[in-house]
Amino acid sequence: MNSFDWQKYQREPLRFSIPLPFPEQDKQQFPWLGDGNKDRYYRIEKPLGQGGYSLAFLGFPCDERGQAISGAPRVVIKIPNLRPGLGGTATQDRMKYVVEQSVHEWALIRNRLRKCKHANPILDMGDVWVSPPPGMELPPLVMLLVTAQLLLTDAVPLDEWLVAQQYRAKIAYDDKGKQLNWHGIQSWEDWLRVVSMLAQGLSEIHKCRVIHGDIWPPNIFVTNGPEPSVKFIDFGESFLVIPSGEAHTQPDHPYRPPEREQDDSVKTEQVDVYSFGKLMLYLAIGEEKLIPRDADKRCIYGHQRRALVRDLLIAGNPTLVKKHPELLDLIMQCVEVDSVMRATMLEICDQLHDLSTSDLDPANKIDNAASRIAAIGTKLQSGLPKSLFVRLIDRKIVEVERLLECCESEMAELTGTRDDLIAGLVNLFGELKAGDSWSSMTTPTVWQRNALGLDGRYATATVQAVRRGVAVHRVYAVSVEELGIEWTVRLTSALHNSTVPALRKLSNSFYQATSHFTAASAKDGYRQKSLSYQQYHLGRFTLVLESIGKMINDWGIGSGVWRNEVSDLGSTAGLFLGLVVVPSEVEIRRHRLQNPASLMYLGREPQESDRWLMVMTDIRGRYEDEPLDDRPGLDAIGSSHAPQLRRVRVYRSVMGVPSARIRVLGELMKGSFNLGAHIDDLIGCVSTLR
Repeated sequence: MNSFDWQKYQREPLRFSIPLPFPEQDKQQFPWLGDGNKDRYYRIEKPLGQGGYSLAFLGFPCDERGQAISGAPRVVIKIPNLRPGLGGTATQDRMKYVVEQSVHEWALIRNRLRKCKHANPILDMGDVWVSPPPGMELPPLVMLLVTAQLLLTDAVPLDEWLVAQQYRAKIAYDDKGKQLNWHGIQSWEDWLRVVSMLAQGLSEIHKCRVIHGDIWPPNIFVTNGPEPSVKFIDFGESFLVIPSGEAHTQPDHPYRPPEREQDDSVKTEQVDVYSFGKLMLYLAIGEEKLIPRDADKRCIYGHQRRALVRDLLIAGNPTLVKKHPELLDLIMQCVEVDSVMRATMLEICDQLHDLSTSDLDPANKIDNAASRIAAIGTKLQSGLPKSLFVRLIDRKIVEVERLLECCESEMAELTGTRDDLIAGLVNLFGELKAGDSWSSMTTPTVWQRNALGLDGRYATATVQAVRRGVAVHRVYAVSVEELGIEWTVRLTSALHNSTVPALRKLSNSFYQATSHFTAASAKDGYRQKSLSYQQYHLGRFTLVLESIGKMINDWGIGSGVWRNEVSDLGSTAGLFLGLVVVPSEVEIRRHRLQNPASLMYLGREPQESDRWLMVMTDIRGRYEDEPLDDRPGLDAIGSSHAPQLRRVRVYRSVMGVPSARIRVLGELMKGSFNLGAHIDDLIGCVSTLR
C-alpha cells in the first residue's frame, strides 16, 4: 500500500489545485468549486476499501481550514494504489500520462455524461505527493492523481445488490483477501435480467461517446427499489470515443482487453465490450478468470479460444450453461482478441432483448414491429438531423422498404455484415417448432470463422431447435484430394481394423473414393496438392469432427440424435449429421451446385405448398488454392480468398412442393455415413493418426 497518511487528511484538508473548467451547472450546484482556477479542499472521514488499483475514502468538501461546507454532499476520494513490485520508468510515465490525459478530457467527459443517469463521473481532480512503499524503483516522492466523485446514497455495489436479491451467496474471502467462488447466478432468467440491465446502462454511456475504460464489479452500483438501475462509477480511466491513437494502456487484470497492453493500437469503445464479456463470464461462474494464453504467452484465437471459454463455463456453472448455450455466444462476441471482431454494446443489447422476448407468438411480433415502425415515422416527422447522417438513415429506410416488399414477392434478400446475416439465419431457426425441419449440405472448407460455422450462434440455434423437437439435417462432403492420399490411406486402414461395424463400412467409402481419385489423377493429369494445402483441409476436417462431438456431448442433445438408417427426408427426426466421401474437389463443387439452398419446412402451415422455404447462403471464395497465411491466429487459405458469407436469400416455394429438392437431399442423406451416431468412435480413430 502507499505510504499515504490518510489520517493526516482527517485533521487537515486535501488541496486540489489543478485548474479545471467547471461547467456553469456544476458551479451553481456545488459552490465550493468556484471558477476552477482556485483551490478546492476536501477532508477524509474514513477508508471505504481497497480496489485493484486505487484506495477509496469517504470524505466531504471543506474550506482551507477544514471546516465542512454546509449542505455539501459526501464524496468518495480515490488515489492510485502503488503496490510493491511495480516501479521504474514505465510506472512513472503512466502516472504522468494519467494526470495529463485525465485533465485534458475531464471536462468533455463530464459534460457528455451530465444527462446520463447510468454514470457517476468524476467531479473534481487534484494531486497528492506520497512516499512509495519499499521495493519500488521510484523517487522518494511521487505525485499521484486524486479524484473526487459524489457518494451514491441510493445505490449499493453490484455484488452487495446480488446478495440482497438472492442472486448469489454472501460475499466471503480467503486468507489472502480474494473473494471466494460463488458459482454464478443459477437461474437463466435472473442472469438475463441482470446482464440486460448492465448492458443497457453501458450502451447509454457509449451513446454519449464516452468509454468507461475500467468495467469490473467494484465500479458498478445498482440503485435500490422495485425498478433497479445500474450506475457506473470511477471514470478515472475513461476517454472519449475518438480513434485518436492515444496510448490508453492499462496494467494487466482479468477484465483488461488485449489491445490495452500495447501503446500503438487504437482504442475504441470495444475495450469496454471486452470487459463486459468478462463481466458476463463472472456473473455466470462466480469467479474472475483470465482467458489462458499459449505456451509463448500469446493470445489464443478462434475456435480454440471459444473452447477455452466453453470449458470455463461448463466447469463453473454446468446447469446454467448446458441449458442455454447462447450464453457462450454472447460472451464470445465480446472477448474476441481482435477488437474489430467484437460486437457493439447496442448489438449485445439487441440480442439480450431477443432472448427475453423469444417466446412472443408471430401475431405479437407483427404488432410489435408495426408499432416500432410507426414510432420511427413520428421521430422522422419531428425533424431530421441536418447532417450527412441523413444519408445513412435513408439507406436503412431503403432496406426496410425492401424487406416489406418481400412480403408480396415472397422472396427476401438479407444483406449487411456477416454478423447481420448470421443473426438473420438464427432468427429463422428460432421460428422452427416441433414438427418442422431444416435440411442442408455443406463442406468442412466452408465451416470456419470467415463463413457459416457449426461452432457459434448457428450451432446454438441448432441445439435449441433440436431440443424443441425440430428435425435438423446437415450433410458434409469431404474429398480425398483435400485430405491427401497418404493420410486418407492411413485412415482407411484404421477404419477397416475397427471393431465398430459402421466404421468398417465407412472405410469402404474412403477406399472407393481414393481409388477413383488415383485413377483420375493418372488419367486426367491431376496433381497432388501441396502439403500446406492438405494440412489446412485436414485441420478443418478434424475441427468439424471435434466440434460436432462437443455440440452433442457438451450441450446434452445425444437423445435427439438420429441413429437409425435414413429412408427419406420426411421421416428422419432429430439431428442427423451425415458424411459423404468423394474423390476430388470437382465432386465437391458438383454437390454444391446441386445443393445450393437449404430446405426449411414449416409443418404448421395449412397448405402443403406453403410449408416450404428455400434458404440460399451465398458464400464466396470457396475453392481458391492459395498458400497458407502464416500470421498468428488466422486460419484461412489466404486472407483475400477465405470463404466469406456474403448474402442470404429466402424463397417461398411458388411451384408447390419442391419435390426435386426434397429427392436430391433425401438421396444424399441415404448415401451418407451417420456421423452423429458414431462421432466419438470416429474421433477416436482419427486421433490415433496424429
